[in-house]
Amino acid sequence: MRAAMQNKRNDLEKRASLFPDGVYLGLLMLAYVIVGINTYRLQPVLTTLMDYLSADTSRIGFLMSLCTFVTLCLAIPFGVTLPRLGCRRAMILAVFLEIAGSVIGFLFPTYGGIAVSQILFGLTNTMATVCAPYLLQMVYDKKEFSVTVGYLNACQTVGMAAAFLILPLLLAGNAVPQVWFFTVIPSGLLLLTWIPAMNRGAELALQQRADARQQEGVSAREKEEGEGKKGDLSLKKTETWLAAVSTFFIMFSAGAVLNFASSFLTAVRGIPEGTAARIVLSSAVVGMVCSAFVGIVCNQAGRRIVFIAIVIILALLRLLMVVTPTGILLNLVIALQGVPAAGIVVINTLVPDLCPSVKQRPLVISMISTASMAGMCLSSIVFGMMIRWWGYDRAFLVMVPVSLLALVGVRSVVSDR
Repeated sequence: MRAAMQNKRNDLEKRASLFPDGVYLGLLMLAYVIVGINTYRLQPVLTTLMDYLSADTSRIGFLMSLCTFVTLCLAIPFGVTLPRLGCRRAMILAVFLEIAGSVIGFLFPTYGGIAVSQILFGLTNTMATVCAPYLLQMVYDKKEFSVTVGYLNACQTVGMAAAFLILPLLLAGNAVPQVWFFTVIPSGLLLLTWIPAMNRGAELALQQRADARQQEGVSAREKEEGEGKKGDLSLKKTETWLAAVSTFFIMFSAGAVLNFASSFLTAVRGIPEGTAARIVLSSAVVGMVCSAFVGIVCNQAGRRIVFIAIVIILALLRLLMVVTPTGILLNLVIALQGVPAAGIVVINTLVPDLCPSVKQRPLVISMISTASMAGMCLSSIVFGMMIRWWGYDRAFLVMVPVSLLALVGVRSVVSDR
């Protein structure tokens, strides 16, 4: 019996070895590019879209929040069902929903049609942002995961950059529907590659590889913590909740600025919309670089020091948005808005520490994802209302102390040194 099980395991490993680990990383990176486009699809064309739909900042803020609101509601339920559903089927379903959202937004560019497409994009983002880290920690060991998860977040920033670079160009002749349809191409490419690469044998083999790594690598204390009490899902741990709270405040602050940075430059500083979009694009480049290399920096300086520095920079940048005059210095401040993206990477690297049990990690991942989307969702609504009541400058100043609240999770950040 044991020999038969070993032969089956060996057969699965051979089927999985047809695709190097880098293939799965590449596919997940492409998925995160699409997630980044979905998250920032409306922001680069905000002013034009407001005129097209005759919507004010509050209504457009609600529209932007729909995508993240879906993830806010469904990330934890999806994390519960993911081990049973499997990464293969989850990602296939996510891509089909992405294509459906793109088609609906293209064919029905009304407020209601765009709202439906935003909901479908939210479902795609929910599945991708929980499935990708879960699969990645099965493919790579703990140290490699800390670095590669940064690549995922960097690719989400690449998606943001693509949105700010490409979407304004699609508005020639006020062609607003084009903003939705162009993501069908990368979605189709992901689907056609994912189906053969992530076959059932490969998924089972990767799961077995992760289980074997857990049995061989975790200490006796980690085993007791992750597998001791039945039903212990690691969500009761104070460190997990604090990490989620920090994630919320980082994304609330970052989302507030990035969602309305383009309209701030246009409405307050008098910069044309196309130029404003390109300026905001620089923050995506900075965020991509910071996300890609923060794992390496953490290994050298320690995650706790890096995390504290990121939060302080986050708060300082909100103040500089108000006091910096229009020109090169303001452009630099906008570019540095991408630095906080590295803070989310640092928190994501904590997943193996917060939950040593591989099978329970989707719950921790989904909880962090829920906190992230909650911050992003509320930032779109609340900050839009703050701008309407107080104006841009006062709204940015309020975000300074709000940003510092992310330091409550510093207890959860265990240093790698």
